[in-house]
Amino acid sequence: MRKLNLREIIGIKGVYGTVTDENININVIQPGLVYQAPQKPYWEYSAGIGNIFKVFRIDCAWRANYRDLPGTSNFTVKGSFGFYF
Repeated sequence: MRKLNLREIIGIKGVYGTVTDENININVIQPGLVYQAPQKPYWEYSAGIGNIFKVFRIDCAWRANYRDLPGTSNFTVKGSFGFYF
């Protein structure tokens, strides 16, 4: 990794908040949309490699909770482009 000048990235992301009844009602108007407001904090952890050709970064992320929701993915690969210093 050092010879290729790549950077290892490890991270944890989390979010906590509530949704007002007014916002829930706005989303209910859309037909076919099942709106689920979180009941507890959401968090995920990730690992990645940055500084690929000096401009690319690839991250792999895993859900830490809310893993039992139907139609959701528990793993994702994210790519980004930018200049990192």
